[in-house]
Amino acid sequence: MTLKDVKILFVDDDPNILSGFERIFRKHFTICTAPDAESAYKILTGGEGPFAIVVSDMRMPGVDGVQFLAKVREMSPDTIRMMLTGLSDIEIAINAINEGSIFRFLTKPCPPDTMMKALLTGLQQYNLVTAEKVLLENTLKASIQVLTDILAMTNPFAFSRAKRLRYFITAIGKKLEIDDLWQYEVAAMLSQIGCVTVPMEIVEKNFEGVELDPTEMHMLKEVPGTGRKLLEKIPRLEVVSTIIEKQESEPDFSKIKYPLKNTDPVVLGIMLLKAATDFDTFLCRKASKNKAIEMMQISGVKYEPQIIALLGEIEIPELENASTRLLKIENLLEGMVLAEDIKTEKGFLVVSKGYEATDILIRRLSNYCKQKIIKDSIRVYLPEIKKL
Repeated sequence: MTLKDVKILFVDDDPNILSGFERIFRKHFTICTAPDAESAYKILTGGEGPFAIVVSDMRMPGVDGVQFLAKVREMSPDTIRMMLTGLSDIEIAINAINEGSIFRFLTKPCPPDTMMKALLTGLQQYNLVTAEKVLLENTLKASIQVLTDILAMTNPFAFSRAKRLRYFITAIGKKLEIDDLWQYEVAAMLSQIGCVTVPMEIVEKNFEGVELDPTEMHMLKEVPGTGRKLLEKIPRLEVVSTIIEKQESEPDFSKIKYPLKNTDPVVLGIMLLKAATDFDTFLCRKASKNKAIEMMQISGVKYEPQIIALLGEIEIPELENASTRLLKIENLLEGMVLAEDIKTEKGFLVVSKGYEATDILIRRLSNYCKQKIIKDSIRVYLPEIKKL
């Protein structure tokens, strides 16, 4: 990004000051100006950003500079905030800096070279903040991918369920216009991560409704807590880890707010994950979509009615009637959906039907094939099938 790409917003009720700043700095930066806080809010929310820096006068009609920049902080936390002030307002400005609302204040009149140095220093801070944010986001994505790959390799049944849950929750979340939908998608995708400690045969028995003995039931009851322990140290996954830990608990329905997207994220996440999991359980036991909804409604378990209604609207891919083809494992490509279970020569499941091939899976199957642990061919669904 060049300096000319950097967007800076100046806010002042003196048109002469604004025109002066625009004339001096437009050759270096992309400059926007506003005569008051209300006009500035419209610019900030109107798609002209993001702004690296906002510079505001202290004394303006209606909303003063401290109040305005505090609001900017809420609207755009990464934006660097500076304030122009007279000598009589210095104590107010210092308090604002100490509270974290303002990065720097400049006294009027502010010479162009002083302003330029301040803008360049602010830009350095902005680049530092945004670079750290990008690094954290990339690290978070990589951590989630590693965990899902581990689950896929150690417990294919649990991984397949996790993908179905994400599909259901994504569909509901879009209909509800939920903010930060990624949190609920990640909670669904990692909801089964605790199954890495449970033998795959027990997970399969549970999915199919086979009666479990007390020891097996105890193992499954520990899955949510294990998931929480695996995730709680990862930054930005605090809400996700809490949702996963409480996924089998009854949510606090007294905390529901309408529209549903305004509900506390943990409460909403538990409601979504619980409903999606029970819905998937009935589907795994050969119930149709309508029958699954009916069984949930008469089960005695409390669900949020709107979530149940949206589950009933979800399109369930009809894989059983889809066209398939047989191909060599060496020709398997990322994104292809497996149309059959892959098992070892001794009958142990390697990966389950309905799994979407990933690079790691393809390499794993290739190695198994070279060792003659599995067959060298696999049946996949043709591309028109919608993947979960």
